[in-house]
Amino acid sequence: MSEPRRRFLATVVKSMALFAVVMFSLALFGSLPSNPGGDIRPGLKLAVGDMLPGEFRRADWQGRPLVVLRRTPAMLAALADTRDLRDPDSNASRQPPAARNPGRSLRPELFVAYGFGTSSGCPVDFVPAAESVGMEGWSGGFRDRCDGSLYDTAGRIYRNQPASKNLVVPSYREAGTGHIELENRD
Repeated sequence: MSEPRRRFLATVVKSMALFAVVMFSLALFGSLPSNPGGDIRPGLKLAVGDMLPGEFRRADWQGRPLVVLRRTPAMLAALADTRDLRDPDSNASRQPPAARNPGRSLRPELFVAYGFGTSSGCPVDFVPAAESVGMEGWSGGFRDRCDGSLYDTAGRIYRNQPASKNLVVPSYREAGTGHIELENRD
């Protein structure tokens, strides 16, 4: 093999090796999170300031149903009665740290959760206190369409229900007067 051809092939091999190292480095560093908590990007912004007490709304968030309930004073008072709840303190539940309270919300009157049952994955419906669900002392809440599991207005599951976990509360924040924004975390 001639000397010029040998130099050309050596240059090509070195260039390919350098290219491979650069691409590997980009892939490696690009896959690392920028911070341990994950990036927070703007997410779904919902207007909730015009909701009346007792009003229930649905939305869609990243392909999942979302429920929003503006609780009445009676609903808030009923949250104190925890004797029939499976996980009243939400110890085995998923909610952001700021919503680790009896109402499982950032503000007591506003409840936000993913709107599907925790055992069946079926949608949940809001059932007001005036409707009968076959449970004594029903003060309103959510019912799973498929298995009938009952949750209070904080999404906490009652005892002796097919589901065993409370509704999942997504990460969200208040975004100005009358709005909430769901956080899009990596």
